[in-house]
Amino acid sequence: MNRFGLLGVALLSLVASTGCTRSITLTYKPGISLNKAVKSSPAQIGVVRFEDKRAWVKPGDRETESFIASQDPWKFGLGYKGKEYIPVNELVQQLFVEEFKRGGFNVQALDNHGKFDEDALQQLGKERQLDYVLSGKILSFEFANDAGLVTVDSRRTVALSLDILRVDGKTPTTSQLFTETMNENEGLGVLHSTNADKLVNDVFKKVLGQVILKVSNQLEVDAKNVALQVRIDGVEHPVLASALLE
Repeated sequence: MNRFGLLGVALLSLVASTGCTRSITLTYKPGISLNKAVKSSPAQIGVVRFEDKRAWVKPGDRETESFIASQDPWKFGLGYKGKEYIPVNELVQQLFVEEFKRGGFNVQALDNHGKFDEDALQQLGKERQLDYVLSGKILSFEFANDAGLVTVDSRRTVALSLDILRVDGKTPTTSQLFTETMNENEGLGVLHSTNADKLVNDVFKKVLGQVILKVSNQLEVDAKNVALQVRIDGVEHPVLASALLE
């Protein structure tokens, strides 16, 4: 085999062992369609980056943290606002903050420095003088194509677990799983950029809408259930404000 043949074999071996990557630029369409009105709240809310639990993610590796699809030997990441390979948890945090603000909530992004335990988040919330901290896990954020003879079945899935931590500790942390899947039968020429667009602008936005409703409802319940101290015959008794509103 001549030197050019050997070079070709070496290149093929390198691709097979390391794979190829591509960053798909995302155009986000702002605004969430909700099936009911939300009540904004004066509460101060912080949003940390969620813990990314997806199998192909290597913590601290921005490229693998950005991946949303795999098709050997390729892996596809997301680019956003001029950045290539933006980590999914960074994108999720940005869009959470943008859409909560658009809904009238007082929200800010927090840097939790990779710490996800409740004590650390509670301390962070106290330092920033917040009422709530939103955290959670990214369990799925990806698309996949199953090729048939003449069509492709495109699956787009987002699954997030959400934790609503009340910084003053007066109510337990509330946790809930949110998941959405979209299946479409496409032509064989379906673009990866189309899949990425629908993954974020359709599937993820449905999950985010559910999250906004959940947080709005939780804040409303907490506001009604503020513990009051009522003095009767010189003795203080705790009373739920919601009981007084009924």
